[in-house]
Amino acid sequence: MALLFFLVALLAGNLAFAAPSASKDALSRKVIAFYCFDGTGKVTPSLRNLWQRQVRQAYPRVSYTFLDDPTILQKGRAGLLSLIQGGDELTAGDLERVTAATEADVVAVMVVHTMESYYVEALFPFWEDGPETYVRTLSAADFYLYRKEDGKFKKKFLRKAETKDAALATAPEKEIQYALSDFARSFEGLPLI
Repeated sequence: MALLFFLVALLAGNLAFAAPSASKDALSRKVIAFYCFDGTGKVTPSLRNLWQRQVRQAYPRVSYTFLDDPTILQKGRAGLLSLIQGGDELTAGDLERVTAATEADVVAVMVVHTMESYYVEALFPFWEDGPETYVRTLSAADFYLYRKEDGKFKKKFLRKAETKDAALATAPEKEIQYALSDFARSFEGLPLI
């Protein structure tokens, strides 16, 4: 009996592996190429993944998937890197070349310039009820999105410097995260979160 069960399980497993796949993605989803260029040295892989999820909010998982092949991503990265290091703004033509090189349907590029926060003490006469501690937050990033289907291109430059009470301050990573989410959702005509 055990031998019969083993043979049936083995046969069923082999049939499942023998089925041919119709395409490289079983759901035939469109592809998003996401690039994050760090000018600060502070962007970690987990932070990059967090920002990638903000772009994901604008594109349903059923219809879109991220390009995860590093060799294909490198084809697009090479052209973008020379432009970004030169200080140039990206254009629709630049991102169109990336879609041709990577065969992606959507290209999302973010360039992080500044992520800083530091404490600031209040000066006289603003400390009559005790010294307050403030946090100065500096955030600067450029966002670009391009959709190959209709040639739609949009860019946004985040430049934010604010000083708030330490309890109310927002980390610069979060400022960039919220701005990227709003940018991607407005690009697709979705309501902002």
